[in-house]
Amino acid sequence: MMRYSLLGVVLMLVAVTACSNDTGSAPDVDVETEAALSVEAIQVACPECADSDYMYVRDMQFGPTTLVGDEAEMPPEVKAAVQAAYPKATFVSQDETDDLFVDDLVAGHGMIVSFDEVAQLQDGVVGVDVMVLTARYSAFGQTIQFQWSGTEWQHATPKQTEVTVTTAVS
Repeated sequence: MMRYSLLGVVLMLVAVTACSNDTGSAPDVDVETEAALSVEAIQVACPECADSDYMYVRDMQFGPTTLVGDEAEMPPEVKAAVQAAYPKATFVSQDETDDLFVDDLVAGHGMIVSFDEVAQLQDGVVGVDVMVLTARYSAFGQTIQFQWSGTEWQHATPKQTEVTVTTAVS
């Protein structure tokens, strides 16, 4: 009888230990988290944006299933976070971007930044596509990835996440 009671205690301790070490699955990305991840993605993709006097940010975003022309308006929380991180940034519509080019360069040697909604890449990994135009036909972009650590979203490389994305910016 004692042997079965001891086995029960050991099994209960193993179960409690396993549950206490469980980091759980990644939470859904709420709008505040999307705002923070969007700002961090811009910082990673475009470190020179911080020093630009002429940074223009598109005020519309693509989502994972968005078609051209159906972009969604940037949520106010995301816009506020970007404005706080980049006080000199000017938000522009797609129609206004054409007026920003002088001799096919962005006015004032500036840049036009566009970024998409946070997209789920796999369980525990999300990404933000960031595109930067410095001239009418000169742009660069990348998908900035974040991995759930169990307590927070952390910037991670494709090598760390083992996720390779194939998008318009990869």
